[in-house]
Amino acid sequence: MRRLPLSVCLITRDEAHNLPGLMASLGSIAQEVVVVDTGSVDGTPELARALGARVLSSPWQNDFSQARNVALAAATAPWILSMDADQKLDAASLPMLEAALQLQDCVAQLVTIKLLGPANPDGGQNVVRCLPSIRLFKRDDRVRYRGRVHEDVSDSLINMGSTHWPDSGVTLTDHGYMEESARRQKLARNLALLRQAVQEQPTALHLAHKLVMSLPQDAVVERGRVLQAALSQALCTSDAALRELACLPRLLAAGLQAWVVQGRLEEAALTALTLWQRVGTHLDFTAGRALARAGMFSAARQALTSFVREPGRESNEVQTSHSGLSLFQQDEDSSVQEACRWLAWLSDQEGKHSDAIRWIERGKQAAGPYAHPPLNALEIEMLIRHGNVDDAMRVFEDWSQALNLDPDGLRLALPELMASSARLALACGDLISARELARQAAAAEDDAGATLLVQIALAEDPQLDVLTLDELAQSIQGSRFDTLALNLKCAAQVGRVWPYRIPAATSRLLSYQR
Repeated sequence: MRRLPLSVCLITRDEAHNLPGLMASLGSIAQEVVVVDTGSVDGTPELARALGARVLSSPWQNDFSQARNVALAAATAPWILSMDADQKLDAASLPMLEAALQLQDCVAQLVTIKLLGPANPDGGQNVVRCLPSIRLFKRDDRVRYRGRVHEDVSDSLINMGSTHWPDSGVTLTDHGYMEESARRQKLARNLALLRQAVQEQPTALHLAHKLVMSLPQDAVVERGRVLQAALSQALCTSDAALRELACLPRLLAAGLQAWVVQGRLEEAALTALTLWQRVGTHLDFTAGRALARAGMFSAARQALTSFVREPGRESNEVQTSHSGLSLFQQDEDSSVQEACRWLAWLSDQEGKHSDAIRWIERGKQAAGPYAHPPLNALEIEMLIRHGNVDDAMRVFEDWSQALNLDPDGLRLALPELMASSARLALACGDLISARELARQAAAAEDDAGATLLVQIALAEDPQLDVLTLDELAQSIQGSRFDTLALNLKCAAQVGRVWPYRIPAATSRLLSYQR
């Protein structure tokens, strides 16, 4: 292959063990390889020069962007491919890379970073995750990295008016997380830098998002504190700045989910409504789901319908994945089938059964050959509630047979599958099986399973003891206005005071149940 008009830029520190692999993957395709070393003691600069790279030195300042920007400033080719020392260019990407560099109508392009974990028992590659990243862009003094860690160039591109970032088809394989010790060390280093960055810039929402995404699962208190501050800051941020914040849907989704776990549905819905009205379509799904959970039917339907009907969302689309800015401005849970599920649920709650069925069918079309467990579970629940137990059983059998051919899908669908099994058992009068299946679903943190468990217990003995009622109330997450009502009904009987605002829809439901 001919030499391409490309500068490969990377930063290093004690990467002598990785450099030969990276350079071998590049071969001689690049016009130059620019290495900025930040203080190696293992001979990395000397090795890089021996392998043909141009090497500069820059003292480490606890800032990845600063070091990367030194490399960008030194590059001379028309295009730049920004890599890490522990990455390799996938050999199959070479034709795509050559074609990508011929594009004239874009400043930047996405590449896929394939993260490898520890090897599988059979010795094969274990791909942990594939991430889109802006690593290929034209050399321009205005394109610069931002952020101490998890740095990227998206903000500078947006400031230039560039939001069209097509997928280049190029793949970089990342080997840096294959060893457990190295993975822990990198995660700890990145987390420390993020905490420092957030402390320095407490109003920077993109940093708050990166910190939330990097915190370990058990850091519940810190995550909640960061998200609370971020949502408060978002409400005080100008509309223009919010529209340019690529991470806003994901940051909002994370913050709302933290509130949903606490049962703060009213607060989540009102915050989502305010930001949606200010920002627009980027928040259609995230806001629509929050509004649906709180029983704000009209606004929820408007937002979710707008999401489903947005141009480019084809009927057989499994998940929306537009190029450019919108790829980053996606709630990770957003999909046509998930939006259709919420629309079907809303319609069913309002007694519009035919509309609910239409949304179920629309969601199935969007899912195509892929099973969508929550959608199937909702269909079964609706059929049972309307007395169509035989039809519900057929849907369940078809779903189960499809999952038997998909072990990974079966594992992910187990909570919904068990909750649906419990519903069918309950509909057939088998309380023993229904209780056990609901218990298993609840143990998997499925709100439907926990709700069923409470309903079965109350059906068997309306005068449950205080301890049992309290345990049942706490088992329900209350992630929708109706399940929150059941939680509050149990809690009221044990004298537990609810500390948050109660959605109007939940209050109405409680008044009907008295």
